[in-house]
Amino acid sequence: MQQQLYFSTESLLSFFIVYTTKITLYNFNYNTDKFVTINILFARGRSKIMVIHYKDKEFFTGKDLALSVIGGRWKIAIIWCLLQRSPLRLSEIQKKLPEVNQRMLIRQLRELEDDKIITRCVYPVVPPKVEYELSEIGHQLENVVTAICDWGDDFSDFVEKDSDERS
Repeated sequence: MQQQLYFSTESLLSFFIVYTTKITLYNFNYNTDKFVTINILFARGRSKIMVIHYKDKEFFTGKDLALSVIGGRWKIAIIWCLLQRSPLRLSEIQKKLPEVNQRMLIRQLRELEDDKIITRCVYPVVPPKVEYELSEIGHQLENVVTAICDWGDDFSDFVEKDSDERS
């Protein structure tokens, strides 16, 4: 028997699925105003999440969803900048990431904002002042981003050592 559940993760931190004599608890700490659809298959006293629908896409694991949200040419770098100092204006982020053009940076910032990883604060002044900072869920990426940066340092050392051995 397949059951489809619809819920807003903004108003729902966790939900219970009760079947036979067991209770399964699924926790969602992802804070968004978008609706997420999860298909759950009930079979022989066990439940299995089959598909997560988010932004008109289907994901089969939380890993796939996470990679979709933070996967992008500049997203990790943007998050890293905001972890170092926050809030930042667009021009300050551009100075920290000179390789990215403004159009791409704005696009990546909008995607992160749509996914509630960052917040955008527009001040009612002339000229316009806009600042970006990590949201609560965005701050939870600190360990992930730090681990990726540490791995990058290790991989850089590996590449240097490997190229020295080949020379």
